[in-house]
Amino acid sequence: PPPTSPPPASPPPTSPPPPSPSPPPPPPVPPLTPGSFVIYRVTLSAVYPGTVETFDEDAYKQLVSDTTGVSPDDIVVTNTQPASVLVDSYAEVSTKAQAQQVEDDLIAACAGDVLGDCQQTPTTIEVAVSTPSSPPPLSPPPPPSPPPEEQPLIKDDDDDNPGLIGLVALLLIIPIAFAIYVAIVYRGRVGLYLRWRTTHSNPYIRWR
Repeated sequence: PPPTSPPPASPPPTSPPPPSPSPPPPPPVPPLTPGSFVIYRVTLSAVYPGTVETFDEDAYKQLVSDTTGVSPDDIVVTNTQPASVLVDSYAEVSTKAQAQQVEDDLIAACAGDVLGDCQQTPTTIEVAVSTPSSPPPLSPPPPPSPPPEEQPLIKDDDDDNPGLIGLVALLLIIPIAFAIYVAIVYRGRVGLYLRWRTTHSNPYIRWR
C-alpha cells in the first residue's frame, strides 16, 4: 500500500496580546516655593455604564470613596464623555503612603470592574499647591477726633462797670417815679398839669 503522509502539524498556539503600556511617569515636581507643599493625586479613567445625562457624579464619587477610603470631598471628577460614560477623576491625599494605598485599591477595583472598565492603570502624580494666604491685617482704627476748642467767654463791658449800670437805672427810675406820682395825684388831669408846668402861666418858669 502507498505510504500515508504524516498528519499536518498543528499551528503554534497564539500568544495573548501584550498588555497596554503603562503611562509615562509624571514629571518631577519643581522646587517648592515658600508656603507651598505637595499633595498626591491618584488618577483614574474608566468607562462606566450609563450615559452622560444620567451619570450621577455624587454616587460615583461615593463608590470611589467606598473603594479607597478617601473622603468624597477629596475625590474630583474632572471629565465625562460619552462612551457609555468615560469618567476621568482623581482622589487627593496628603502623603505618599496614602497615595500608594489608594492606587493599589483602585487597581484591584479595576480588575473586578467595580468602578467600570478602566482605560489605564491608576497612577499617582505629585502636585505642588500653595498654602492659602492669610487675610491682610486689619488697619488700625482712626485716632479719636480732638475735643472741640472751648470758646473764650466774652465778658460784657457792663459787667465791669457796676457803677454805670446803677447810674442808668437811677436815670430811668426818676422819670418813671415822677410819671407815677403825677398819674396818682392829678388823676384825670395829667394833661392839664403838664400844660400848666410847661407854659408861661407857671410862675416858676421865666421867659425873660
